[in-house]
Amino acid sequence: MSKKLWLSLVGIGVISSGFIVSDVAAEGREGATEVQVNFVRDGDPGDPDGALRFEQVIEDFSFGEQSISSSSQTYTVTDGIERFVEVTDNRGTGAGWDVQVRAPQLASENAELTGAELLLTPSSISSDSSNVSNPPSLSGTIRVTDAAQSIISAGVNEGLGTWETNFLPTNLELVVPPGTARVDDYSTTITWMLLSTP
Repeated sequence: MSKKLWLSLVGIGVISSGFIVSDVAAEGREGATEVQVNFVRDGDPGDPDGALRFEQVIEDFSFGEQSISSSSQTYTVTDGIERFVEVTDNRGTGAGWDVQVRAPQLASENAELTGAELLLTPSSISSDSSNVSNPPSLSGTIRVTDAAQSIISAGVNEGLGTWETNFLPTNLELVVPPGTARVDDYSTTITWMLLSTP
């Protein structure tokens, strides 16, 4: 049965030919330059929420073909491919954000895979090394149900810029109890939601 689931100014004194160039301006020979920058939201001004967006979510993964078992089995993704969820927050407010997931029970065209549990565990989160924002927080293991649950969360002044959350293939799991599987194909669709938090 196959399962398919389709973040100094350096003071320089110049010494040459026995004289020092003074860093003190001669009287009446000093000027000033004002420097300014004005930051605005990233994205379409007509769509302010576009500054908070997914760059990518996990497209799909499969637990492959498995033999029906008379004991509880835990399956992991075996393709060795790491998967990522990437969020950008360029709103410039530091308001925070939350990624939530939900999915209906795995099912075939004929029946649900009753009692089966789809488990997601975010492995790590990272950003560009020059990003000075505090990182978002990751949940522990999430048992995905049709009720939305938080999996990545940025509090106030966290998660600014772009952050990539890594999911190792061994941290994408399916637990199937005995007596539920039939010879059939089962699937579900995970919905990822990015919410702005006050």
